[in-house]
Amino acid sequence: MAFFARTNTARTLSKVIAPVKSQLTGFPNRSYTTVSKNLPTRSPTSIVPPKVLGTVAVTAAVAFWSQTTGAQAECESKKVSKTPESTAEEDKQRKLDGLTKDSPMRLRMEEFVKRLQIEITSELEKLDGKAKFKVDRWTRPEGGDGISMVMQEGAVFEKAGVAVSVVYGMLPPAAIAQMRAKHPNIADTKEPMPFFVTGISSVIHPNNPNAPTVHFNYRYFELGAQDENGKPVSWWFGGGSDLTPAILYEEDAVHFHEVIKEACDKHDPRYYPDFKKWCDEYFYIPHRQEHRGIGGIFFDDLDNKSPEELFGFVQSCGHAFLKQYIPIMEKRKDLPFTEEDRHWQQLRRGRYVEFNLVYDRGTKFGLLTPGARTESILMTMPLTARWEYMHEPDVQAHSKLMDALRVPRDWVPFSRPPSTRSKITSKRIPANHRYKIEKRVKDHHRKLRKGAKANPNAQYKNKKDPGIPNNFPFKEQILQQIADQKMKEQEAKDQAKEVRRKAAEKARKANKARNTNPTDAEAAPTPAAEKKDKKRKAAAVEGDDEEAPTLVLSKAAQRKAEKASTTTPAATKKTKTAAATKKAGKKQKEEGVEDAPYNFAEHFAPAEQDEEEE
Repeated sequence: MAFFARTNTARTLSKVIAPVKSQLTGFPNRSYTTVSKNLPTRSPTSIVPPKVLGTVAVTAAVAFWSQTTGAQAECESKKVSKTPESTAEEDKQRKLDGLTKDSPMRLRMEEFVKRLQIEITSELEKLDGKAKFKVDRWTRPEGGDGISMVMQEGAVFEKAGVAVSVVYGMLPPAAIAQMRAKHPNIADTKEPMPFFVTGISSVIHPNNPNAPTVHFNYRYFELGAQDENGKPVSWWFGGGSDLTPAILYEEDAVHFHEVIKEACDKHDPRYYPDFKKWCDEYFYIPHRQEHRGIGGIFFDDLDNKSPEELFGFVQSCGHAFLKQYIPIMEKRKDLPFTEEDRHWQQLRRGRYVEFNLVYDRGTKFGLLTPGARTESILMTMPLTARWEYMHEPDVQAHSKLMDALRVPRDWVPFSRPPSTRSKITSKRIPANHRYKIEKRVKDHHRKLRKGAKANPNAQYKNKKDPGIPNNFPFKEQILQQIADQKMKEQEAKDQAKEVRRKAAEKARKANKARNTNPTDAEAAPTPAAEKKDKKRKAAAVEGDDEEAPTLVLSKAAQRKAEKASTTTPAATKKTKTAAATKKAGKKQKEEGVEDAPYNFAEHFAPAEQDEEEE
């Protein structure tokens, strides 16, 4: 029996060793492949040498060990793969123990959104002053929970919802295939994969049409089982905030964008311009050819930096929401409005509903997720909305809003990050840049003119006064009053014109007289000379100086006296003429006409005035 047992064991080992030995014959290690050619041939019944038996035993042990380790590895891999339920239980224990900076990002994000929900809802309740948030706590059998808080029919808010969700589940292969387009690190698989998502979402619809509707959402997504270090296969952040007014106030739009731009610039100057453009492209209703609102920021699948950096960015955006929205509501919540304003608000809400149900990816994902809570997903819908068949908006009343919805505007000026190309050191603008700017300006003006032509209410010329209808009572009396008024206005203009003409004529004559006798200015003593003469006269009188009369005369007066004694009759005549002119000038001053500089415009007066003077 022992012999047969050994024989059976040898046969079994030979079957196991045969394929292994065939593989070893080609291996370069000579200890396993070299066989001496001088060994005598042995019959099949001969005994196997100990060296061969040792080789066989080692080979069999290696094969057996390899099979054992493969089975153990398979078992361990089954232990490593985690289900959503097991991950949720482990996270629950981590939260009970207390979170730290080394805790998984999904738990830290969950803690942040729940705290932010309490902060926002408390501020909204203070602003409303009447209604309170209804708290709805729910759990998922697969793992996870959530808190939906909704306020309805308040003094300020018709409906305001702030919801937090924490979801553990299995993602189907079709959804995984879609995600692989933006996340190549996800392996191609036909099996469902565990996923985790948490986030906060809010939509607020105020009562007053002057106050805008607002939406914000920030979320974190993980895909795949976690390894020993707690790292998932793939992860990313997403979210944003945007404003949807029914009546546009440009200062509100500027404030909303300024606050979120400041939050973005703290982390990366490229965030606001890129995410603002993304928001304008995402919240677009193609079948209406207009945007849902005036934008904000929007981003998704954000994983280009470390989780810590992106988590800090999301926190800054979340805390900025109250600074964005509360100041606007405080200004607009009590403004008066009409029934037409309320009607227009209901129509704009209809557009809001259309986008959420047809195009919003978050709504689609939530409704397709197994075990989804429909009430929480549709919390974003307003209480009331309106759809009218073939409705055309009032162009004159809502032109500013419709223009902003059709063509997005840059509410806050921003600068792109500097390019890596050669920097321009000169302050002068290159010619090609200047031509581009001029071309843009011309295109902008052309676009404005084209839009004005398309506007039926545009006025290019001042329309004439249609006058008074013939059947209007007291038409003749009204026309007579208008004619009398025009006559009085014309007479007043003529009188003012005559006064100006006479004043100009007197000034021209005075200038002419002054220019014809330049010696008077030289002969007239200066104020300083007159003062000096007075002092010398006083000194001479006190000293009883015999030359006092001579000292009284200034040097200019002495020169004048000497000149008068030696003048000819012609010069005497000229001097008399100058004296007469000086006398006329004094008389002119007494009449109140001041000397004015020569007016060359009056010199070339119209011919009509010259004829009147003649």
